[in-house]
Amino acid sequence: YAERWGVLVGRRVTIGTGDDSAYEVAAALRDAGADVFVADVRPAVPSLEGVEIEAGAVIRGARGYRSAAQSDIAADVRS
Repeated sequence: YAERWGVLVGRRVTIGTGDDSAYEVAAALRDAGADVFVADVRPAVPSLEGVEIEAGAVIRGARGYRSAAQSDIAADVRS
């Protein structure tokens, strides 16, 4: 939606990943004006300017009504 229609799904976006393809999405969302956080399960991850990234982390859950208001992140996950 961000690239094709110019619409953000939210101002703050959390992405969980285990490969590099999520970084293209993170960059597109950042460029559209979102604050982006990436939880990457891998111990060594790429860097991306303007995006907060935590290596060795997974999304354990999300809380909210009608939208995710909070994400629970587990850090230092061993793959």
